[in-house]
Amino acid sequence: MENEQGITILEAVETLASIADLSDEESKRLRKTLRLEGKRLGERKVDWLQVGTNETHLGMLRKSLDTVHSYFKTLWREQDPEKLPRDVREGIRTIWVLVGHAVDSLSTYGDLFREYGGSPKNLPEYQELQSFYQRKINPKIEEGKLGRFVLGIGHLPFPMLEDPDLLLKRRISLSPQHLIVDLESLKSDQDYELLLIRKSDGSRFYNPRLIRNLKLISEVGFQEKTGEILPLFTPWRWIDRQCEKGADVLLEHSNRIIEPFLKERGKFKERDLSRNLTYGVIALLLSVQPRYLSDNAPLKTTAAFFQDLLEFLGTSVDSFDYRRLLTSVNEHNRLGRLLYQLPQVLSHALFTEIPTFPYDGIVRMLQGGEEGRSGFLAEGFQLGYQWIEQELKGYGNSPLKRDLESLEEGIHLFDPIKTGILPAKIGEMRFGDHTASLHRLAAPVKQEVIDQVTIDPLFLAALREMKARGEKVLIFNLQERSHWKERARAEALEKLSEKEEWSDTLQVVTLDLGSEFYNQELHFERGESAENFIENCRQFLLDENGSNYFSSQVEEILFPGFMEKTFLGIHQLYFASRNAFTPDMKRHFIDLINQFIQLKVVDALHPDRVIFLDKDGTDTSSIASTLFMMSPKLFRPEGWVEKDLQTYEALLYSSTLLYRERNLLKGKFDRFLSYVNWLEQAKNSGVFREEFQLAFGPLLPNGALAATFIPAA
Repeated sequence: MENEQGITILEAVETLASIADLSDEESKRLRKTLRLEGKRLGERKVDWLQVGTNETHLGMLRKSLDTVHSYFKTLWREQDPEKLPRDVREGIRTIWVLVGHAVDSLSTYGDLFREYGGSPKNLPEYQELQSFYQRKINPKIEEGKLGRFVLGIGHLPFPMLEDPDLLLKRRISLSPQHLIVDLESLKSDQDYELLLIRKSDGSRFYNPRLIRNLKLISEVGFQEKTGEILPLFTPWRWIDRQCEKGADVLLEHSNRIIEPFLKERGKFKERDLSRNLTYGVIALLLSVQPRYLSDNAPLKTTAAFFQDLLEFLGTSVDSFDYRRLLTSVNEHNRLGRLLYQLPQVLSHALFTEIPTFPYDGIVRMLQGGEEGRSGFLAEGFQLGYQWIEQELKGYGNSPLKRDLESLEEGIHLFDPIKTGILPAKIGEMRFGDHTASLHRLAAPVKQEVIDQVTIDPLFLAALREMKARGEKVLIFNLQERSHWKERARAEALEKLSEKEEWSDTLQVVTLDLGSEFYNQELHFERGESAENFIENCRQFLLDENGSNYFSSQVEEILFPGFMEKTFLGIHQLYFASRNAFTPDMKRHFIDLINQFIQLKVVDALHPDRVIFLDKDGTDTSSIASTLFMMSPKLFRPEGWVEKDLQTYEALLYSSTLLYRERNLLKGKFDRFLSYVNWLEQAKNSGVFREEFQLAFGPLLPNGALAATFIPAA
């Protein structure tokens, strides 16, 4: 096939491959999959930029890009995209990877593209090709889940083209040490932490030789972050605002100690702890200055200063000086008390007082999706989700790209706080004469190896301050403790709560929100009798080696009395005592049980702080905490107003938009939506309204069922 300038697609691809200057290994791998017009990519190389004028080189590049664009358009016009053979799909994808390689290689030749702002990405031919690929090809190409770009991890070789079913069988049969992680899981942003940690034998989950290709593939669909593309979705501004608000809160809650510390610090300025705290305080004071917001184009932004604060604060609480002061400081030693109290007060405010992201930006983002909303929350959520999907179309996942770059630079540490994911106070729960603050939190851990986890010293410092103030903390740990990827993190928190030091301060409850039983997958995915299913639920909750964890105190609260009565009440009220459950019914039953467990534990323990915690404080904790805040609207007769929906949407979407720059994972959102819709339909039943309080009110005697929820300001 030739375009009107007479350049064939084969010549265009050879030119792009030469420009990209691929390594021998990369070149061989691409040639094995690239078939064009019955031919393979040639072995000859062109010495790019060695001979000829700039105009000649630029013209050849533009012709090559234009030829690829014409080839794609012709292919899409003449064939049904749904029926394209797998090898053709792989060839198309490979061509796009070559384009990315070539453009990336030419980014250093700024003079060649002076007319286009110094970047080959500004060439009209490239932008038109990229736009066509994103709009037409990418949605169809990405339907092949495994294909060529399934990654061999650790010491495994890169799997060449094979039957997808064979790859799937291999994936299931391998042990965790040799599990195959496919690219789609990475691109959907589910397993990105595996980029940052190592296997137990010290090897990597992703072969470093593939990182360059991974990064290029991840850029399919990426756009530069400019207000012209998405005027409402500007996460770098949102993060700056969040950090500025966080700095205000930290300063407000620690100012009583900062002032005397700054006056006295000269007396111990030679100590590393004093020096690090001084630098941290300076970073905090700079973080509250409006002139450092990114809108003002500063040399260093508010978010960067706030990260400096976290770095200095983390170094301080992990230092020998700080640990020594904890055990040896004299009550009459004012200077020593300041040195250990200041980092604890700052850490406490960091984990407990920073409010969730100001949701006006999300509300404005969703305003275009308000048309057609009815009286059901589920319909409002569905329209909002669809609107966000539309707004994010063509916008790539920049955090994932940064993770790939970190791996390329040899950084191996999963540390959510260090990457800027801030704890968030999402509101308050008031019942009886008690008030509990509600929080969402990424796992407060540092992890370099998959089975080795340490608790973040900042979180331990916050716990010490909570203990000193007599506060009780309840963590709902939503990590999947039965899965090899999350087990170490989940168990680290559980073991922390079992230490005598924290017996009066910390309780951890791990709830299963990801196992095969929870999802009713594989052999669970069939209808069964209600009696058999409820018995399975009972055994699943009590399994000591399973996906749930309850301390002995919590187990006494739940079993057997509360759970047996709750099983019976749900079966009678929500399922009309039916004899058989469909898979969807079983999933709704499990979700409802988890919500009642949360309410019961809060009702019984009267914690001062309730924390919803998952890997990174995004999808799972966002959904669980939003459902908890929605309890009155889902369980009680009163209805909701538009402001309620705006609050819930802000809670639901803010964390993933802010920190991962994407929508909620579709599978998790679909289950959430189905559950909310089912509860709303049940609540509209007149019989339900009369019998709900009678069935469940006595099970929560301290008033949690009638609680008032107030979102954070």
